[in-house]
Amino acid sequence: MNDYMSQVVDILYKLKEEGFEKNSINGETRIIDDVGVDSLEMINLFLSIEDTFDLEIEFETVELSVLETVNSLTNFVMDQCPSRGPGATN
Repeated sequence: MNDYMSQVVDILYKLKEEGFEKNSINGETRIIDDVGVDSLEMINLFLSIEDTFDLEIEFETVELSVLETVNSLTNFVMDQCPSRGPGATN
């Protein structure tokens, strides 16, 4: 699990502390079906992602597929981060 994914998992755990074990979340965990994130929690999820990764996300432009799994959300976050996004040199 990379650092980005670890931080995404931490955000999800803090958002939904009750109902699941933190170590049960992995890349293939489905955010809506497995974790149970609802529409209001999605807003809080993105606000937490913005704070954690110092990003500004336009919610209206985010495709639903981003919220399919922890992997897809982590990839989205990595793409949004200036140091890791498209065109970044590592």
